[in-house]
Amino acid sequence: NNEGNPVRDYGALIRITNPFDVSKSAIMAVGCDTYGVLAAALLGSTRREAINARKSLFSELGFRKYFRAQSYIAVVECDVLGNDVGEIRLMQVVRLNHKMKHKVKSNAATIGSGVL
Repeated sequence: NNEGNPVRDYGALIRITNPFDVSKSAIMAVGCDTYGVLAAALLGSTRREAINARKSLFSELGFRKYFRAQSYIAVVECDVLGNDVGEIRLMQVVRLNHKMKHKVKSNAATIGSGVL
């Protein structure tokens, strides 16, 4: 009986090329709940809970490409263990096309400095 507490959660680690400076990228961790966000963030860490998922990500993207500015979305699933996450599993990897033309209107009044 889990008494309404989550037993599994989902998250995504998103890496995208900065449209203002293609030599840089942004990384975002998102999730359905707090545990999914943590699982996605841990995918980019060295913590043991994500070791198998990280190996799967390296395999999907190629080890060298992982450390370059390749854009992707990596969806993960995790077990919820009390206030922490257990094993993190890589569910899907979607490569985002680097060659897409980013049409971003730079407006300093609405974007601030214009740098992402």
